[in-house]
Amino acid sequence: MHTLHQTLLAVHVICGAILLFLFWVPMLAKKGSPLHIKSGQYFGWLMYFVTIPGFLMSMLVLWDPVATRGVDVAAIANLDKFLAMNRAFAFFLAVLSLLGFVQLRHAIFSVTRWSCSQPSASPTTLCADSDVIAWWYFTIAIRLDV
Repeated sequence: MHTLHQTLLAVHVICGAILLFLFWVPMLAKKGSPLHIKSGQYFGWLMYFVTIPGFLMSMLVLWDPVATRGVDVAAIANLDKFLAMNRAFAFFLAVLSLLGFVQLRHAIFSVTRWSCSQPSASPTTLCADSDVIAWWYFTIAIRLDV
């Protein structure tokens, strides 16, 4: 499990570092130009490779913090505190990843519908992701006593 977590972390960090530079290409290119459009598409796709591994890493830590971190249980002085702190932080990062994912989906939806003659989304469509996150947040928060 530690290897899986480290692999996801590497994907998350490498794609995030590329995004820090790629962000400026559509920002500085003329709006609507082929460079602006193509680099914006690459940015959107790379964001999936940041948010999804971020969420999966958080789920691994929530499930088993000791195995995910690759530490020896005997070396941990206060196991209960270690578990509580790791799970609380992983929960925060999972919600952060989900929020980033939802913002990305809404941004892509808005950009693809902006110049089309298709009707825009109904409020229920736009709120569906936020409702799922709110439900997930409160059900897990109650379990973790966060």
